[in-house]
Amino acid sequence: MQQTRLRDIYQGLVLVSDNIKGGYAISAPVGFGLRPERTTQYDLGFSQQLTENVAVDITGFYKDIKDQIQIRQQPNADDATHGAYYYFANGDFSTTKGFELKIDVRRTERVTASVNYTFSDAQGTGSASASGFRAIWQSPRPTAYFPQNVSPLDFNQSHRGSINIDYRFIGDDGPDWVQNSGLNLLFQYNSGHNFTKVSGFDNTRVPQESYNTSTTPWNFQLDLRVDKSFDVLGLKTNIYLLVLNILDSKNIINVQMQTGSTNNGYLETDEGKAIVAAYAAHGQQYANNYVKLYNAFNNTNGVTTVDGTGVDPYGTPRQIRLGFKIDY
Repeated sequence: MQQTRLRDIYQGLVLVSDNIKGGYAISAPVGFGLRPERTTQYDLGFSQQLTENVAVDITGFYKDIKDQIQIRQQPNADDATHGAYYYFANGDFSTTKGFELKIDVRRTERVTASVNYTFSDAQGTGSASASGFRAIWQSPRPTAYFPQNVSPLDFNQSHRGSINIDYRFIGDDGPDWVQNSGLNLLFQYNSGHNFTKVSGFDNTRVPQESYNTSTTPWNFQLDLRVDKSFDVLGLKTNIYLLVLNILDSKNIINVQMQTGSTNNGYLETDEGKAIVAAYAAHGQQYANNYVKLYNAFNNTNGVTTVDGTGVDPYGTPRQIRLGFKIDY
């Protein structure tokens, strides 16, 4: 059992009354008498040592969440002095199921390794409390259409895994200059998350397929860590060089709903071309500046999600970190 956020049930009479009287589309309203969220989870695992140095773990899991918070609209009566208003209610549910596979190789000839793979399937009626906001807001009045179909959730990620290899000199192993040092490689991968392709922009977006049918691209990342430990004044000190995304892979983690890529294609539409042409009439530099600014705000540095917020389209670029750690 998990209590809902206090923010969802306590907003103050003034704000709540303004939301009700104003008649506006409020994506973060208040809830009345919300029940706690209920989670039921099962895990079943099996472990087996295959050889002296190799072991395998297999785990199946099932997770069911009920009474999740979802946004609703309360239609107004014909003689009411206020319009329809929005509120939070219990209603959404989600189910996640899958399995995990892990293979561990005990250190042999300075090398140890670990391989992980997870398959999961997350489906439900809503990914977040405001997932149905736009469906309600843009539906005919007075009765708003509210989807009840079970679909893949926004955060559903069918495949993910990692391969970790560590090569290390321990104790008095090897020449003095390599003792207590090592190299670690971590390769991570995952399939994309679900989204729905649409046509149109801003408040005119129209779904072009069943909800969350498409997926974003796969991601791959290789990290490297080199370190050496030694004693300094009786303290165990470790100096390390960490390189994240050593191959500088340009992983796409979020896409534009109109195209499935990081470019929403607006400038190629008739409306977009007309705006560029209008700026070009005053000088080509104005049109060029408009294109640069539009891409910077809408494509290069941000992707607009279904709730209208902007998120980073790309994953971590190559980062190099040099540091030390002291144990005492």
